Amino acid sequence: MGPRYRVGLPVVAGIALALAIVPLAAERQSNAPYLSVKALLEKASQYVSGYQREFAFLVADEHVEQRTNQPAPGEASSRTTRGELFLTYLGAERRWISVRDVAEVDGRPVSDREDLAALLRRSSIAAVAPRIITHNARYNLGNVVRNFNEPTIALLVLAAPRVTQFRFSMGPIDRHGPGLTLVTLTFREFEEPTLIRSTTGAAAFATGEVTIEAETGRVRRTQLVVKDGSTVAELTTTFEANEAVGLWVPAWFDERYTARRDNRDELITSKAHYTNYRRFEAEGRLR
Repeated sequence: MGPRYRVGLPVVAGIALALAIVPLAAERQSNAPYLSVKALLEKASQYVSGYQREFAFLVADEHVEQRTNQPAPGEASSRTTRGELFLTYLGAERRWISVRDVAEVDGRPVSDREDLAALLRRSSIAAVAPRIITHNARYNLGNVVRNFNEPTIALLVLAAPRVTQFRFSMGPIDRHGPGLTLVTLTFREFEEPTLIRSTTGAAAFATGEVTIEAETGRVRRTQLVVKDGSTVAELTTTFEANEAVGLWVPAWFDERYTARRDNRDELITSKAHYTNYRRFEAEGRLR
Protein backbone atom coordinates (compact mmCIF):
# COMPACT_ATOMS: atom_id res chain seq x y z
CA MET A 1 0.00 0.00 0.00
CA GLY A 2 1.45 3.32 -1.05
CA PRO A 3 1.41 6.42 1.12
CA ARG A 4 -1.85 8.22 1.77
CA TYR A 5 -2.28 11.47 -0.08
CA ARG A 6 -4.55 14.47 -0.07
CA VAL A 7 -6.71 16.29 -2.58
CA GLY A 8 -7.01 20.02 -2.29
CA LEU A 9 -5.79 20.76 1.23
CA PRO A 10 -7.09 24.03 2.73
CA VAL A 11 -10.24 25.40 1.19
CA VAL A 12 -9.18 29.00 0.73
CA ALA A 13 -12.78 30.15 0.77
CA GLY A 14 -14.80 27.33 0.44
CA ILE A 15 -20.11 23.33 -3.29
CA ALA A 16 -21.12 20.55 -5.95
CA LEU A 17 -22.79 17.77 -8.84
CA ALA A 18 -21.17 15.05 -11.11
CA LEU A 19 -19.32 16.16 -14.22
CA ALA A 20 -21.72 16.38 -17.13
CA ILE A 21 -21.03 19.39 -19.30
CA VAL A 22 -23.15 18.91 -22.39
CA PRO A 23 -22.81 20.69 -25.74
CA LEU A 24 -25.11 23.64 -26.36
CA ALA A 25 -28.46 22.86 -27.96
CA ALA A 26 -30.46 25.24 -30.10
CA GLU A 27 -33.14 25.63 -27.44
CA ARG A 28 -30.61 27.03 -24.95
CA GLN A 29 -29.94 30.04 -27.10
CA SER A 30 -33.14 31.77 -26.02
CA ASN A 31 -33.67 35.48 -26.64
CA ALA A 32 -35.59 35.91 -23.36
CA PRO A 33 -33.66 38.55 -21.34
CA TYR A 34 -33.96 36.61 -18.08
CA LEU A 35 -32.31 33.61 -19.73
CA SER A 36 -29.06 35.38 -20.52
CA VAL A 37 -25.98 34.24 -18.61
CA LYS A 38 -25.60 37.73 -17.13
CA ALA A 39 -29.19 37.90 -15.87
CA LEU A 40 -29.06 34.37 -14.45
CA LEU A 41 -25.81 35.09 -12.60
CA GLU A 42 -27.23 38.27 -11.10
CA LYS A 43 -30.27 36.41 -9.76
CA ALA A 44 -28.23 33.45 -8.52
CA SER A 45 -25.69 35.71 -6.78
CA GLN A 46 -28.49 37.63 -5.05
CA TYR A 47 -30.04 34.35 -3.94
CA VAL A 48 -26.75 33.03 -2.57
CA SER A 49 -26.06 36.30 -0.75
CA GLY A 50 -29.39 36.02 1.08
CA TYR A 51 -28.90 32.30 1.59
CA GLN A 52 -25.62 32.88 3.39
CA ARG A 53 -27.39 35.14 5.89
CA GLU A 54 -30.40 32.88 6.44
CA PHE A 55 -28.54 29.56 6.52
CA ALA A 56 -27.10 30.09 10.00
CA PHE A 57 -26.21 27.26 12.35
CA LEU A 58 -28.30 24.45 10.94
CA VAL A 59 -27.95 20.89 12.12
CA ALA A 60 -29.25 17.79 10.33
CA ASP A 61 -29.20 14.06 10.86
CA GLU A 62 -26.66 12.50 8.51
CA HIS A 63 -26.53 9.00 7.03
CA VAL A 64 -23.44 8.23 4.91
CA GLU A 65 -22.58 5.13 2.85
CA GLN A 66 -18.99 4.83 1.59
CA ARG A 67 -17.31 2.33 -0.71
CA THR A 68 -13.78 1.84 -2.01
CA ASN A 69 -12.12 -0.73 -4.26
CA GLN A 70 -8.75 -0.19 -2.56
CA PRO A 71 -9.28 -0.38 1.22
CA ALA A 72 -6.33 0.37 3.47
CA PRO A 73 -4.83 -2.56 5.44
CA GLY A 74 -7.34 -3.79 8.01
CA GLU A 75 -10.06 -1.61 6.47
CA ALA A 76 -13.38 -2.82 5.04
CA SER A 77 -14.44 -1.98 1.49
CA SER A 78 -17.67 -0.33 2.68
CA ARG A 79 -18.77 1.66 5.69
CA THR A 80 -21.96 3.23 6.99
CA THR A 81 -21.96 6.10 9.46
CA ARG A 82 -24.74 7.97 11.23
CA GLY A 83 -24.58 11.16 13.19
CA GLU A 84 -25.22 14.87 12.82
CA LEU A 85 -23.98 17.54 10.46
CA PHE A 86 -23.51 21.10 11.72
CA LEU A 87 -23.38 23.60 8.87
CA THR A 88 -23.09 27.38 8.71
CA TYR A 89 -21.56 30.24 6.75
CA LEU A 90 -18.81 32.29 8.39
CA GLY A 91 -19.26 35.78 7.00
CA ALA A 92 -16.00 37.20 8.33
CA GLU A 93 -14.01 34.43 6.64
CA ARG A 94 -16.28 34.20 3.59
CA ARG A 95 -16.50 30.44 3.73
CA TRP A 96 -18.83 27.61 4.61
CA ILE A 97 -17.95 25.27 7.42
CA SER A 98 -19.48 21.85 8.04
CA VAL A 99 -18.66 19.56 10.93
CA ARG A 100 -19.71 15.93 11.19
CA ASP A 101 -20.47 14.52 14.61
CA VAL A 102 -20.25 10.75 13.96
CA ALA A 103 -22.25 8.78 16.52
CA GLU A 104 -22.43 5.33 14.91
CA VAL A 105 -20.19 3.33 12.56
CA ASP A 106 -21.54 0.19 10.87
CA GLY A 107 -24.32 -0.03 13.42
CA ARG A 108 -22.06 0.32 16.46
CA PRO A 109 -21.96 3.38 18.73
CA VAL A 110 -18.73 5.41 18.73
CA SER A 111 -17.31 4.90 22.21
CA ASP A 112 -15.00 7.93 22.24
CA ARG A 113 -17.37 10.31 20.49
CA GLU A 114 -16.65 14.02 20.74
CA ASP A 115 -19.98 15.60 21.69
CA LEU A 116 -20.06 18.58 19.35
CA ALA A 117 -23.26 20.01 20.86
CA ALA A 118 -21.63 20.08 24.29
CA LEU A 119 -18.47 21.66 22.88
CA LEU A 120 -20.50 24.38 21.16
CA ARG A 121 -22.05 25.35 24.45
CA ARG A 122 -18.57 26.34 25.61
CA SER A 123 -17.02 27.63 22.38
CA SER A 124 -17.72 28.62 18.76
CA ILE A 125 -18.03 26.24 15.84
CA ALA A 126 -14.98 27.87 14.22
CA ALA A 127 -12.93 27.08 17.33
CA VAL A 128 -14.00 23.45 17.77
CA ALA A 129 -14.31 22.51 14.07
CA PRO A 130 -10.61 21.59 13.47
CA ARG A 131 -10.63 19.26 16.46
CA ILE A 132 -13.83 17.47 15.39
CA ILE A 133 -12.86 17.30 11.71
CA THR A 134 -9.55 15.65 12.58
CA HIS A 135 -11.28 13.26 14.98
CA ASN A 136 -13.89 12.15 12.44
CA ALA A 137 -11.56 11.95 9.41
CA ARG A 138 -10.62 8.45 10.59
CA TYR A 139 -13.99 7.24 9.31
CA ASN A 140 -13.20 8.15 5.69
CA LEU A 141 -12.50 5.08 3.56
CA GLY A 142 -9.69 4.83 1.03
CA ASN A 143 -6.39 6.61 0.51
CA VAL A 144 -7.62 10.00 -0.66
CA VAL A 145 -7.68 12.21 2.41
CA ARG A 146 -10.23 14.98 1.91
CA ASN A 147 -10.96 18.08 3.94
CA PHE A 148 -13.03 20.19 1.55
CA ASN A 149 -15.99 17.82 1.14
CA GLU A 150 -18.76 20.16 2.24
CA PRO A 151 -22.22 20.03 0.61
CA THR A 152 -22.36 23.82 0.26
CA ILE A 153 -18.83 24.52 -0.98
CA ALA A 154 -19.88 25.05 -4.61
CA LEU A 155 -22.19 27.91 -3.63
CA LEU A 156 -19.05 30.04 -3.28
CA VAL A 157 -18.72 29.92 -7.06
CA LEU A 158 -21.79 32.19 -7.26
CA ALA A 159 -20.88 34.43 -4.32
CA ALA A 160 -18.96 37.68 -4.22
CA PRO A 161 -16.08 38.11 -4.63
CA ARG A 162 -15.31 34.74 -6.22
CA VAL A 163 -17.98 34.80 -8.92
CA THR A 164 -15.69 37.02 -11.03
CA GLN A 165 -13.00 34.32 -11.00
CA PHE A 166 -15.18 31.92 -13.03
CA ARG A 167 -16.33 31.88 -16.64
CA PHE A 168 -19.91 30.70 -17.12
CA SER A 169 -21.67 29.25 -20.17
CA MET A 170 -25.30 28.45 -20.85
CA GLY A 171 -26.23 24.80 -20.44
CA PRO A 172 -29.52 22.89 -20.73
CA ILE A 173 -32.84 24.67 -20.22
CA ASP A 174 -35.65 22.61 -18.75
CA ARG A 175 -39.09 24.24 -18.76
CA HIS A 176 -41.59 22.91 -16.23
CA GLY A 177 -44.48 25.16 -17.15
CA PRO A 178 -45.32 28.79 -16.31
CA GLY A 179 -43.12 30.21 -13.59
CA LEU A 180 -40.53 27.44 -13.41
CA THR A 181 -37.57 27.22 -15.75
CA LEU A 182 -34.50 25.30 -14.65
CA VAL A 183 -31.26 26.39 -16.28
CA THR A 184 -27.85 24.75 -15.92
CA LEU A 185 -24.80 26.98 -16.13
CA THR A 186 -21.40 25.38 -16.61
CA PHE A 187 -18.37 27.09 -15.10
CA ARG A 188 -14.59 27.06 -15.22
CA GLU A 189 -12.26 28.72 -12.74
CA PHE A 190 -9.54 30.80 -14.40
CA GLU A 191 -8.10 33.11 -11.74
CA GLU A 192 -6.17 32.68 -8.49
CA PRO A 193 -6.43 32.31 -5.57
CA THR A 194 -8.39 29.18 -6.42
CA LEU A 195 -11.21 27.81 -4.35
CA ILE A 196 -9.14 24.71 -3.54
CA ARG A 197 -5.40 24.17 -3.46
CA SER A 198 -3.33 21.03 -3.85
CA THR A 199 -1.21 19.55 -1.08
CA THR A 200 1.78 21.47 -2.41
CA GLY A 201 -0.13 24.75 -2.26
CA ALA A 202 -0.46 24.93 -6.05
CA ALA A 203 -3.65 26.20 -7.65
CA ALA A 204 -6.26 23.52 -8.38
CA PHE A 205 -8.69 25.06 -10.86
CA ALA A 206 -12.28 23.87 -10.57
CA THR A 207 -14.92 23.16 -13.17
CA GLY A 208 -18.55 22.11 -12.83
CA GLU A 209 -22.11 23.27 -13.16
CA VAL A 210 -25.00 24.75 -11.21
CA THR A 211 -28.71 24.27 -11.88
CA ILE A 212 -30.83 27.24 -10.89
CA GLU A 213 -34.40 28.48 -11.18
CA ALA A 214 -34.32 31.20 -13.84
CA GLU A 215 -37.16 33.13 -12.22
CA THR A 216 -35.73 33.27 -8.68
CA GLY A 217 -32.03 32.35 -8.88
CA ARG A 218 -32.63 29.54 -6.38
CA VAL A 219 -29.93 26.86 -6.57
CA ARG A 220 -31.32 23.36 -7.08
CA ARG A 221 -28.16 21.36 -7.77
CA THR A 222 -24.42 21.93 -7.95
CA GLN A 223 -21.36 20.08 -9.14
CA LEU A 224 -17.73 20.80 -8.39
CA VAL A 225 -14.87 18.95 -10.11
CA VAL A 226 -11.23 19.36 -9.08
CA LYS A 227 -8.13 17.61 -10.41
CA ASP A 228 -4.84 17.22 -8.57
CA GLY A 229 -2.42 15.18 -10.65
CA SER A 230 -4.05 11.80 -11.30
CA THR A 231 -6.67 12.38 -8.62
CA VAL A 232 -10.10 13.69 -9.60
CA ALA A 233 -12.74 14.74 -7.06
CA GLU A 234 -16.37 15.16 -8.09
CA LEU A 235 -18.79 16.60 -5.53
CA THR A 236 -22.54 16.73 -6.23
CA THR A 237 -25.18 18.36 -4.04
CA THR A 238 -28.94 18.16 -4.54
CA PHE A 239 -31.09 20.71 -2.69
CA GLU A 240 -34.68 20.19 -1.54
CA ALA A 241 -37.28 22.43 0.10
CA ASN A 242 -37.46 22.11 3.88
CA GLU A 243 -40.49 23.57 5.65
CA ALA A 244 -39.00 23.25 9.14
CA VAL A 245 -36.30 25.86 8.46
CA GLY A 246 -37.96 27.61 5.53
CA LEU A 247 -35.05 27.04 3.11
CA TRP A 248 -33.91 24.81 0.30
CA VAL A 249 -31.26 22.70 2.00
CA PRO A 250 -28.72 20.05 0.94
CA ALA A 251 -30.61 16.75 0.91
CA TRP A 252 -28.12 14.53 -0.93
CA PHE A 253 -24.36 14.88 -1.22
CA ASP A 254 -22.52 12.51 -3.58
CA GLU A 255 -18.74 12.28 -3.64
CA ARG A 256 -16.61 10.42 -6.17
CA TYR A 257 -12.82 10.23 -6.05
CA THR A 258 -10.66 8.49 -8.63
CA ALA A 259 -6.90 8.20 -8.35
CA ARG A 260 -3.97 6.22 -9.66
CA ARG A 261 -1.16 5.37 -7.29
CA ASP A 262 1.44 2.57 -7.48
CA ASN A 263 -0.05 1.37 -10.80
CA ARG A 264 -3.46 0.87 -9.20
CA ASP A 265 -6.72 2.64 -9.95
CA GLU A 266 -8.65 3.61 -6.88
CA LEU A 267 -12.33 4.56 -6.73
CA ILE A 268 -14.02 5.96 -3.63
CA THR A 269 -17.71 6.83 -3.52
CA SER A 270 -19.72 8.36 -0.72
CA LYS A 271 -23.44 9.13 -0.59
CA ALA A 272 -24.80 11.26 2.26
CA HIS A 273 -28.46 11.87 3.03
CA TYR A 274 -29.52 14.72 5.34
CA THR A 275 -32.84 14.79 7.19
CA ASN A 276 -34.47 16.40 10.25
CA TYR A 277 -33.01 19.87 9.78
CA ARG A 278 -33.29 22.23 12.76
CA ARG A 279 -31.60 25.41 13.88
CA PHE A 280 -28.77 25.47 16.39
CA GLU A 281 -28.40 28.86 18.04
CA ALA A 282 -24.93 30.27 18.48
CA GLU A 283 -25.13 29.83 22.25
CA GLY A 284 -25.78 26.13 21.74
CA ARG A 285 -29.53 25.67 22.15
CA LEU A 286 -31.59 23.72 19.65
CA ARG A 287 -34.92 25.20 18.71
